[in-house]
Amino acid sequence: MLTRLIENRREHPEVAQLHEQVQSAEATPPDLREQARQVNQAFADLLRQLIVEGQAEGSVIDADPDQLLTVVSATLDGLTRLVVSNPERYHQHFPDASIILTMLKPSPLGSEERKE
Repeated sequence: MLTRLIENRREHPEVAQLHEQVQSAEATPPDLREQARQVNQAFADLLRQLIVEGQAEGSVIDADPDQLLTVVSATLDGLTRLVVSNPERYHQHFPDASIILTMLKPSPLGSEERKE
């Protein structure tokens, strides 16, 4: 799911920008803003659920699911902002989905060894 979302953000950054504008513009009608908020919440709930399920099977790092959700969301939001602030860098250096996903993968080292 995240790989597809990241690739869509790479190919169609205007969709994420439009969604962000709908949420933040004062001119947005309240019902439309609420719909956008509900879509965001549904995505966050699904992603959190997938994080927890991945943790249970050992494919996602053992860390606070809400913190992991925040890191992923902030990364995606940052990429959306980067296309506006520095489009050349966005197009030349947009990270591969595998780079972003490594934030969620457990270390091959045990958690005790990782802390050192």
